[in-house]
Amino acid sequence: IVVIINVSSKAYSNWEITLKGKTAWKELLNSDDIRFWGSGNAMNINMPVEPVDKKKKLYKIKVNISSFTTLIIQ
Repeated sequence: IVVIINVSSKAYSNWEITLKGKTAWKELLNSDDIRFWGSGNAMNINMPVEPVDKKKKLYKIKVNISSFTTLIIQ
């Protein structure tokens, strides 16, 4: 599980993060979801995964992060 917290007023589109181990990630919680009175504009239904180093099992994913948002991905 990875928790990403944006405490700034700047939104990020296709923000890249390198993670180890998994080739597929899914969003468990996004506080920008309309269920939590967010805008719903920065949802991550499909997170593209690119291999960085297959031997070390490092993969780069891209996520959309709205301002003042918390994301939990697994």
